[in-house]
Amino acid sequence: MASKESSALDKAARTAHEKAAPAAQDKAAREEKPSIHSRLNDFLRKYRAAVIAVFAAGLLAVVVAAVWTIADERVAARSAQALETAEASLQEWYGMEPGPAATEKANEILAALESIRSKYGRRYAAQKAVVLAGRVQARNGDWAAAEKLFREAADLRKDSLLAGFALQEAAVAAEERRDTQAAIELWMKVVGLAGTVGVPHAHFALGSLYEDTKQYAQAKEQYDKLIAAYPENDWTKLARDRIILLKSQGLLP
Repeated sequence: MASKESSALDKAARTAHEKAAPAAQDKAAREEKPSIHSRLNDFLRKYRAAVIAVFAAGLLAVVVAAVWTIADERVAARSAQALETAEASLQEWYGMEPGPAATEKANEILAALESIRSKYGRRYAAQKAVVLAGRVQARNGDWAAAEKLFREAADLRKDSLLAGFALQEAAVAAEERRDTQAAIELWMKVVGLAGTVGVPHAHFALGSLYEDTKQYAQAKEQYDKLIAAYPENDWTKLARDRIILLKSQGLLP
C-alpha cells in the first residue's frame, strides 16, 4: 500500500515538474529577450547623433516656416500700403486740370508705380501697379505705352482676375490706336479666360471689329455666341440689333 502511494506521489511530482519546466523556460526566455524600452534606449545610444540631427532639422524647418510666414505677411502689408498711397495720388491727379502741375504729378505717380512693380515682383501689388501705370498712359493719350503696360500686367499673373481686366484694357488701347489685328488677338484672349466678366463685351467687340474689316460671317458668329451664352446681357441686346441691321443691308443672308 505504501509502495502504491509512493508511486503516485512520484508520478504527480513528475507531472508538476513537466508543467513547470515550460513556464520556467518561457520566463527565462523573457528575461533573456530585451524589452522594447531597452531596445529603444540601445538604438538612441547607437544613433544619437543621427536622431539629434533629424530632430534639429525638423525644428529648423518649423522655425524657418514661421519666420517666412511672418516676413511674407509684413511684405504683403507694406506692398498694400504702398499701393494705397499710389492710388490716392492717382485719384488726386484725376481731379487736376491739364497743365505742367498735372504732368509733374503724373510723372511722380509713374515713378512710384514703377518702384512698386520692381520691388514686389509677381505679387498682386506689382500687377496692380502696372495696370495703374497703363491707365495713366491711357489718360495721357499714349495708347501704345498703355497697351504695352496692360499686356505686361496680364502676363505677370495670368490666372488672376486682374489679368482679365488688364487684357480688356489692352484690347481697348489697341482699338484706340487703330490696330485691328492686335485688338482681335487681345479680345480673343479675353474670351479664352473662363469666368471673366468681360467675355460678353469681348464677343461684341470682336463682332464689331469683324464688321469693320467686312468679315460679316465672322461678325455674326461672335454675335451668335454672345446671344447663346448670355441671353440677358446688355451686350446681347446690341448684338441682336447688329444682326438685324446687317441683314437689312443685305450683308448677311
